[in-house]
Amino acid sequence: MKKQLLSTSALVAAGLVATAGAASAQTAPASSPIQITVGGYMYQFLSYTDQKDRTMGSGSTGVTAKPTPVQVNNDSEIWFQGKTTLANGISVALRVELEANTESDQIDESFGIIEGAFGRIEIGSTDNSAYKMSIHAPDAALGIATAGVQSFTSNLVANPSGSSILDTPINTTLPRMGDNDSEKISYFTPRFEGFQIGLSYVPEITQDRGGIGGVRYNSNTYHSGFTAGLNFTRAFGAIDIAASAGYARFSKPDSTGAISNGTLSDPQGYLAGAQVGYAGFRVGGSYLKQKDYAAVSAGQTGAATAMSGAGWTGATGQLLNGSSYDLGLTYTFGPAVVGIDYFNGHNKGLTTAGNNNGSDRVEGGAVTGRYQLGPGVNVEASVFHFNVRGNASTSGVDKNNATGLMTGLLLNF
Repeated sequence: MKKQLLSTSALVAAGLVATAGAASAQTAPASSPIQITVGGYMYQFLSYTDQKDRTMGSGSTGVTAKPTPVQVNNDSEIWFQGKTTLANGISVALRVELEANTESDQIDESFGIIEGAFGRIEIGSTDNSAYKMSIHAPDAALGIATAGVQSFTSNLVANPSGSSILDTPINTTLPRMGDNDSEKISYFTPRFEGFQIGLSYVPEITQDRGGIGGVRYNSNTYHSGFTAGLNFTRAFGAIDIAASAGYARFSKPDSTGAISNGTLSDPQGYLAGAQVGYAGFRVGGSYLKQKDYAAVSAGQTGAATAMSGAGWTGATGQLLNGSSYDLGLTYTFGPAVVGIDYFNGHNKGLTTAGNNNGSDRVEGGAVTGRYQLGPGVNVEASVFHFNVRGNASTSGVDKNNATGLMTGLLLNF
């Protein structure tokens, strides 16, 4: 696959050179220099959550540690974007996403784009093709379905300490395998009869690799990843349909240095989703299946060892296999949207004594609404309930039930 991608890049480069030569011979006007524009978003949320957050604590007695019920959460980014169209008609662009809050990963995405009649090429730190082309359950409020479920379980709904829930599919997107915004090269075909194909190659699950001198193979990471996405969108009279399918696969770390991968495997993920819209109504959902995507030491009841990051040490215990799905229905009338969503995700893999059959589960749903006050200005509200269960064997301890409501101001610029 790597050889094929390199060959594709070489063909595109050759096409650029050939076209540029023809353009200069015709004395075409020079392209304008890249001009940087600023965009982004700011989301501010106020919430109240009633939850138990029952954790393993010390021994088998457990403790109860309720988080503060009233929370103020936010998510904001500033985007720097630039684009120019060359004399030969090919567009060259860039995008850098700056987190507007202090985080460990201050630059979210940073990548370049080449686009023309041949399709679109992206290279740099960004999401893979299977993620970008995926279709999921529709939702009226940002932060409920798909990636939003992860926001709830991470920021509002506490995870039991005896749970490996962080390695449970808590959304229905393939970057949960650890890829996310790691450096990659992607190609997207032009859309034909509603269909589009996207392919990505990921050298290593390692983000923000800067400087040519610092790029070298790290045997402690999952590597040589490949993702593929298929997307279809088409309107048939008053009915519009959108559907997608995705696949991702990575190679396990080498058995060198301090790592032992005797029980590891090459992780894989499969994803499918669809939506149908008619007369203001939209219904849809998606399903994700992941295989061998994390490893947990035998008898471990704490968080599983994640796949991502350089220097990953790799537990030599059992592998986790998980699946998740979401369902949603929305109705749009004028500037308002209302909806209902449901999510269910779990993993299995731990079968040793001291674990609840190796099962972690996240289940929840929400009734949501959004209203557009003006261009780029929206308010939203939701009432939600989530049930989080860890893998500890002690009954009634390793779990959390949470019910709450949230309202937010969403600003896009």
